[in-house]
Amino acid sequence: MRYQLYIGAAVAALAIPAAAGAQETTAIIRGSVSSNGLPVDAATVTITHVPSGTVSRTSTDSSGSFSAAGLRTGGPYTIDVE
Repeated sequence: MRYQLYIGAAVAALAIPAAAGAQETTAIIRGSVSSNGLPVDAATVTITHVPSGTVSRTSTDSSGSFSAAGLRTGGPYTIDVE
């Protein structure tokens, strides 16, 4: 019985760090675009991570809202809207 308990504890000790190491950290930017107080539908939003130059694009919905997920963490970012 003790032998099985030790094996179970050893397996748990090895599995927990592997699961924690598999986590991925990314950033999300959410916002809205308006012109003269009215939401802008289908605007193209370009987000650039300045240190790396990585570019992500998304567009606004009918309420002018956008959400860009999976971005590199940290910043700064530049956001351009067309």
